[in-house]
Amino acid sequence: IDGRAHRATSLDRPHPASRDVGDEPSAERDAERLGSALADALFAGAVGAGYERARQRAEEAGHGVRLTLSLAAAPPLLSVPWEFLYQRPRFLASQRRTPLVRLLDTGALAAPPTIDGQVRILGIVASPAELTPLDVDAERQRVERAVSGMVTAGRLCVDWLEPATPRRLRQALRDGSYHIVHFVGHSDFTGAGEGVIFLEDAEGGAAEVDETLFANLLSDQRQLRLVVLNSCEGARTTLTDPYAGVATTLIRLGVPAVVAMQFEISDQAAVLFAEELYTNLIGRQEAIDAAVAEARKAIYAEIDNVEWATPVLFVRDPDAELFRFAVTPADVPDHRAGVVSGADAAAEAEPVPAPSRRWDRLRRPAVLAAAGATVVAAAIIGVVVATGDDDVDGTTTTTAAAPVVATRAGFPSIRVGAEGTAVEVMQLLLGVEGFPVEVTGFFDDVTLDAVEAFEEQANIEPDGVVGRVTWQQLVSPVRRGDTGDAVLAAQRALVANGIELTPDGRFSLQTQDEVMAFQRTNGLAVDGLVDIDTWAALLAGAAES
Repeated sequence: IDGRAHRATSLDRPHPASRDVGDEPSAERDAERLGSALADALFAGAVGAGYERARQRAEEAGHGVRLTLSLAAAPPLLSVPWEFLYQRPRFLASQRRTPLVRLLDTGALAAPPTIDGQVRILGIVASPAELTPLDVDAERQRVERAVSGMVTAGRLCVDWLEPATPRRLRQALRDGSYHIVHFVGHSDFTGAGEGVIFLEDAEGGAAEVDETLFANLLSDQRQLRLVVLNSCEGARTTLTDPYAGVATTLIRLGVPAVVAMQFEISDQAAVLFAEELYTNLIGRQEAIDAAVAEARKAIYAEIDNVEWATPVLFVRDPDAELFRFAVTPADVPDHRAGVVSGADAAAEAEPVPAPSRRWDRLRRPAVLAAAGATVVAAAIIGVVVATGDDDVDGTTTTTAAAPVVATRAGFPSIRVGAEGTAVEVMQLLLGVEGFPVEVTGFFDDVTLDAVEAFEEQANIEPDGVVGRVTWQQLVSPVRRGDTGDAVLAAQRALVANGIELTPDGRFSLQTQDEVMAFQRTNGLAVDGLVDIDTWAALLAGAAES
């Protein structure tokens, strides 16, 4: 696999202006073989069967399937170029209906800002004198050209930071409120395992800024939703620390989404990627994963049939909205094929997963065989399918959400007015934690008071919603021999998932057998322990019962 990746991603071969017809097919075949090997490893056994079922359900419903890779527990797998995943005749990550994202689950997200005016972009252009000169002027011109219609319409504002010194960056971030930061320049990875970017000093030379400093400069920006790193090595991490590297450090310190490059990227590909990304994300108001997939496809079609896999999308939550737009899609000029209305294009676009819809999930451990050894990923591969929900107004992505909505990793998001087994489980677990309420299965104001008191004790910002972060603090492992309301909660969740069992609060041999059967059916570790992953799967089913 390593050899194929090296051949497939080598940028020493000719690029579009002087394509070598004899060389390109070989590179593409290497990419296809690499992607096929990755797909064979990833989609083996239960994972493949689950993915195929999810794909079929999504196709029947007219939706796409998002593949979410959660690999923080298996750092060596972060260096694998998963974006090359290939199932004949397509690379999955280059398709809007099969986007791929990398998840680094590091905590709760703030609600997305509602954009009723301009999306503000801070462009950082850095080309220090002693480093290889970059075509930064062309990148700036292409980005400005891509968004010129939206700028004219008052939908978007781009401020370029020149010269890009650390001091000017700090001042710009202090004085401005930006939604997106777009960095163009050089980055590297030190021998000590630390990511760095290069800004400019006062004389135009290189000013090295390590990953922590850069992330801390950006972390105070409450409106910041996306960072784009158009630089080589920006997506790189280490074999032991999943949070080493510029992109992953930004995610860890609170940025909802980061696009970075896992290989060196050519100027042509970088500028086209930026143009397509912003046209689709802001002009057509698409989800970030769909916008990235469309931008990859543009590189594939117009620049290079291998380099398209260079951009990597990292997210804190794959279901998160970056923005909520209070206006309709803008008219977006396509500078390569005439003028197309953004509203018309959005109306004709294939449907993609939207955060306001219900999400079916299949969580499977990933097993990657390479070099004769089996690497067991302690990560979870989440296959996410958007399906219609009769109880939810799926026409918008605003606040018209149902009281119970399944969220990433299975944990349901519930609020006042919700009812059902998931609420019963929550009420039982609140009592276990010292905040007893009557177990009615209905989320009333009394329950809300208990939830907010628990969240305050757990240092969770109360927002009236019991989501993933609150669930992770509420649930605790239960096993054979345990008794009490936590066991009773797990048993009621089992019953809600179709298990024939009489809940009695005692974790008996029968309960253990039923837990193991549930784990086996859902591709979890079969050990009879109701751990956080089993809780998540149980609650996902309970929320839909």
